[in-house]
Amino acid sequence: MDKPTIPPDESKLVEVGPEFDPKPRPKPTRVTPEVVVHVPAAMVPITRVISTTTPAAGAQIIPEAIPVPRVIASFLSGGIDSTDTRRAYRRHLHDAFALLEVEDVRELTGERLAGYRAQLLADGRGAATHAQALAAVRAFLRWVGGTFHIRQFDSEVLRATLRAHRVSVIKPYLVLTEAETARMIKAATDRRDRAIVMTLLGAGPRVSELTGLDVRDLHQDADGGDILHIRAGKGAKDRMVPIHEEVTRAIHGYLSCSGRTTTDSGPLFLAQDRGRHLRAQTRVGARAVRDLIYLLHDRAEIAKPISPHSLRHTFAIRALRFSGNILAVSKMLGHANVATTQVYLNHLGLGELRRATPHLPDVEA
Repeated sequence: MDKPTIPPDESKLVEVGPEFDPKPRPKPTRVTPEVVVHVPAAMVPITRVISTTTPAAGAQIIPEAIPVPRVIASFLSGGIDSTDTRRAYRRHLHDAFALLEVEDVRELTGERLAGYRAQLLADGRGAATHAQALAAVRAFLRWVGGTFHIRQFDSEVLRATLRAHRVSVIKPYLVLTEAETARMIKAATDRRDRAIVMTLLGAGPRVSELTGLDVRDLHQDADGGDILHIRAGKGAKDRMVPIHEEVTRAIHGYLSCSGRTTTDSGPLFLAQDRGRHLRAQTRVGARAVRDLIYLLHDRAEIAKPISPHSLRHTFAIRALRFSGNILAVSKMLGHANVATTQVYLNHLGLGELRRATPHLPDVEA
C-alpha cells in the first residue's frame, strides 16, 4: 500500500531565482601584528605596559632595552607612596644592581638573584637590614614583571631566590628616663622649640608627621578634649591622638608669640633659619627638627645618644606603663599591626614584669 503523501506547506516555500548568489560566510581570522618595530627605550613610556598596536600599520612597539636606572626611578615614583620607604628602597636597589652588574632588567635570571642573596647575607649587616633589602628587590621585580609582562619574575621565582629569614629582632630602644624627659623640656627655652619637644613627647608622632601638622589639626573632640589630627601618616592613614593640657598650652603659647591663633591656616611649626624668607615653603623641615633634638640633648647633658625617634619610643613606653592598654597605644602610634607595638613589651623593666606575674594559690602543706 502506498504511503499517503503530505502536501507541502506553501507558506514555508521560498523560491530562489537563478539570479541569487549567496555569499559564503567568512571564516574568523586572528589579527596579529605584522611588523615589530624596535625603538630606543628612551622613546617608550616606561610606566605603561609596552604592548601597543597601531591600527594603520599593525606594528607592535617594544623597547630595545629596559634600562635599570630609568625603571628604578619609575618604580619609586609610581609604585611607592611612603617617603621613608622610597628612600630606603632607593638605597637598597642601587646597592643590589651594583652587585648584580646588569644594565637591562631582562638580563636577570634566577641564578643571578640567588647569587645576589648569598652575597647580601654574607655582608655582616643585621637580619632586619637583609630582610628590608630583599623586600625592596622583590617588590621592584614584581612591579617590573607586571608592567612589562616579563614572566621570569613570577612569584615562585622570587620566593625561591629572594626569600628572607624570619626576623625577630629585640633591640633595646634608647629612651629617656623621667628625669631626662624633664631636663629635655627645660632645655628648650624657645617657645617653638618647647612646643615641638612637648608634642613629640606628648603625642608620639613621627618626624614627618610632626612637620606635616597644620594649625587646623589642633582641635577638640566631642567630649571637649584636645586632640591632634595627624593626616596622611605612615601608609597614608589619618589618626586622632589625644593630648593633655600641658601640650596644648605649649602649642597655644607658641602660636600667640608668633602672632597666630588656632583659627589661622598654614603650617603649625614654622622654620626659623636665616634663609626662610628666601623660600616659598615656611614649614619646619625634618633636618631642622633633628638638629634641634641634638642641640637640646647636649644642653640637657644626656649621656646616651638621642634622636627624634627616641622621643617617640619614650612616648610609647610611658603610655604603655601608664595605661597597660596595648591596643590604645598601638592606635595612638598609628601602627598597622598590634604586633609592632608588642615589641615595646620587651623593654619594660624586670620589676614591672615581676609585678605582672601572678602568684600561685596558697595551699596547705
